[in-house]
Amino acid sequence: MEVINEPQSIEPIALEKPLLFLIDDDEEILTLFKKVLESDFETKTIIDPIEAIQEAEKSSPSGIILDLQMPNIDGYEALKIFREHPFTASIPIICMSSDTGEHIRTRLDSLGANGFLRKPVKTESLAKTLKNIFRSLNQTVKSKRGDFNCTITFNDLEKNKLIFTQVKSLLRKGEKVVFLSWTQGKDFNDDELEKFIEEERLIFLEIKSSMIQKFPFMQNISPIMADIFGFTSESLHNFHLVFDEPRNLYDLNEQEKALSKTMELSRLINTSFKGSHIYMTRTSNSSIRLFQLKIARVFSGMTAN
Repeated sequence: MEVINEPQSIEPIALEKPLLFLIDDDEEILTLFKKVLESDFETKTIIDPIEAIQEAEKSSPSGIILDLQMPNIDGYEALKIFREHPFTASIPIICMSSDTGEHIRTRLDSLGANGFLRKPVKTESLAKTLKNIFRSLNQTVKSKRGDFNCTITFNDLEKNKLIFTQVKSLLRKGEKVVFLSWTQGKDFNDDELEKFIEEERLIFLEIKSSMIQKFPFMQNISPIMADIFGFTSESLHNFHLVFDEPRNLYDLNEQEKALSKTMELSRLINTSFKGSHIYMTRTSNSSIRLFQLKIARVFSGMTAN
């Protein structure tokens, strides 16, 4: 079993640019950052940190770049507020400061910062640096052969991007895919995927709320595989499974029950499909986060320990 802090390498495709909030009281720096990042990110410049929370309610950013030295409300206080607010609690936050002392890093870690940039920032490599930081926030657990894996992403936007890329990458390589998703088909589909569906190389299955209600009480979950099999005349061994948020099926706070269901579901998946690619969004609860990693190990065919 291998745990890595970066998703597996898959073929890139054209996607929407990630949205970044740039928070600094220096308008010249904001203008400069916006210019050097425009090729890789959508950006919104913000002077007042409290405004960022209001904006996050309208459009959830992929990340926040936060200067620590600001008047009125400093970056440390802003970081604490962001981590306690439901709209910004799970958004990656990268802090900037000219002070690089060890006490600074320790304090930022305790407040939940995800990365650090030393000022003055090297603008020529800023976009690459930010991409590397964001990638490192994802965790992928792979089986020894790499055919069964589970990725925990830092937020929903990143998860959806990786799922979309994974599905297309597999299909373009000639593989066949069953995609289990909570997303409605109209939100997932495009012309290229429609072609794969018509060729019966992609089976898109939207998970219904009834599944959530039944799953905790099902003693035998093999009917789930039977339902999937009903959509294809081929053996599922010819298909890769891409599964969006299996954790929605059970209460992660009831860890013993959740682990038992995960083990049974994993056994069925790993014996039924050619390969599996499970995706979950990291929870903001630190204790549940450790349990998520345990679940990821199970989905990858490993022990839960």
